[in-house]
Amino acid sequence: MSSTAKPYIAASSATAPQPLRVLLVEDHAADAHLVQHLLDASEDVLFEVTQVTRLELAVALVSKEEFDPGLLDLSLPDGYGSFTIDFAAQFAQRIPVIILTGIEDESLAMNAIHAGAADYICKSALREVHLAKTIECAVERQRRLNLLVGSVSDQIAPEMRDSLHDPITGLMSEALFKDRLEHVLACAERKQEPFAVVALRLNELSEMQSEYAVATLMCSAADCLSRRVRKSDSLARISRDSFGVVISGLSDVAAVNSTVGSLVMSLSSVSLPENSDLPSRDMSTSVGVSIHPDNGCDSSVLLSRAMQFEIATARIGIANQSPQSTF
Repeated sequence: MSSTAKPYIAASSATAPQPLRVLLVEDHAADAHLVQHLLDASEDVLFEVTQVTRLELAVALVSKEEFDPGLLDLSLPDGYGSFTIDFAAQFAQRIPVIILTGIEDESLAMNAIHAGAADYICKSALREVHLAKTIECAVERQRRLNLLVGSVSDQIAPEMRDSLHDPITGLMSEALFKDRLEHVLACAERKQEPFAVVALRLNELSEMQSEYAVATLMCSAADCLSRRVRKSDSLARISRDSFGVVISGLSDVAAVNSTVGSLVMSLSSVSLPENSDLPSRDMSTSVGVSIHPDNGCDSSVLLSRAMQFEIATARIGIANQSPQSTF
């Protein structure tokens, strides 16, 4: 294990800023030197970089020392591809992880993002990317998430506290969805690619007083939607009666319309559990869509626009499952 650190001399214990401690997991000496050089050049923030060359060394170090972010190369002597992504997901539970990747590894990097990594940077673009700012943003997002976990930890089941998932449907929560939306937005801005934010609402749920009925129908709807969204997309329960979906890789309006239509059609399979004593009834759904960058380049604006629910869809019948149902 090797360790390099930017010289840091405290002017006074009361006023001196504390450096951000960066764990760099990189076995390529030239790339490690470039990262160190770029962080040394930062005028606004001090960085203290500790470099290791293997995953096992990083695991041992994180278990006994505190770091602010981790910079993780996807290709290491003791890990590559999906194995490293699994490691990144575990790593990200403790500190924000920024993936360093070659151009040929971009799809793997996106998989790591969806597994929980904070961001990714292509090594070929390291000199053009504001590395210090990327790290600062990742650390700040993690700080906000930590505060959020603390604020809601008394309100949700213990097994859900760390994952920030909705305890009823099992989908990601509104807060985690917004954070994931920021990640997707950052990647889309960098690659100049569009993506869509879709909101779907079961309209009659707002009139229901029974929380059991609402929970039952939302669970069924969540299962239906989960079957249609891709693993690369983000699906969440964003309110009592609504879902949000972030869909990447849509090239044109026709592709967006087709995908939204598929999601709406999936809700026609919403049903009540077999032998449920809840009354069967007709329900309707409403849909809102916003597309980046046409409808905005800010995550809150995109989500707000989608939640205007400008599209009313056909009514769907909600009935008890028959014994033959495969749901």
